[in-house]
Amino acid sequence: MNRIAIDITVIEAGGAVSSELAARLERMRTSQTALRAAYSSLERQAAESLSEFAVHLAEARRDAAHERDRADRLEKQLEASDKLVDELRGAIVLFKLPLDSRENAIGIVRGAAA
Repeated sequence: MNRIAIDITVIEAGGAVSSELAARLERMRTSQTALRAAYSSLERQAAESLSEFAVHLAEARRDAAHERDRADRLEKQLEASDKLVDELRGAIVLFKLPLDSRENAIGIVRGAAA
């Protein structure tokens, strides 16, 4: 915390001047105390805000990680669906072939798979 030091040397030049300076000094001390209290309050509020921000940031990071995982799962499902669609299209093309051509095509695929 910053400290404010006030050095006041009161030279007795008369009672009125001295009491006026003392009153000023007291007002300055009161202001200094109020400023210290305000500073402490602001420090506390800043710490609380920072703590709340950290909590929200952690939640946002966790939510983002869940969304990434979800997107990855959906992408894998989409790839599997695309593969199935391609296989079904191939099966339809094969089914539309005449029987002897179909058997030849099946034989070629089996030979390639072995």
